[in-house]
Amino acid sequence: MKLSHRFKEIDKARIWLDHPYCQNCNSNQGLSLHHCYGAKGAHNDSIFNSACLCLPCHKKGDCENVHTTGNETRRNFLEYAMRMVFKAIENGSYTMKDRDIKFLESVQEDVEFIKDNM
Repeated sequence: MKLSHRFKEIDKARIWLDHPYCQNCNSNQGLSLHHCYGAKGAHNDSIFNSACLCLPCHKKGDCENVHTTGNETRRNFLEYAMRMVFKAIENGSYTMKDRDIKFLESVQEDVEFIKDNM
């Protein structure tokens, strides 16, 4: 069975391989990618919707992962993902996908907040 909401393995490797630590607590144990704005919904498999978290932080985060803007935790995760993805784009290891553009459009309010506060 194919799970369409999963992140693509190649995207995970290109973005998160060089960051083997939880974004919340800096643990390097039991890491996985968290869907910051939820796993369901169009384009939520965009790598911009990911945060590298340890199991305890991931479980806590799963209680808050809905596709709404205006949440500080989700904004922090999005900002970090944006930095990681744009770094990969600059070094030629990642190319923006249609799903990435559409996902960023769906959270435009948070994208604008991040850009205004950088």
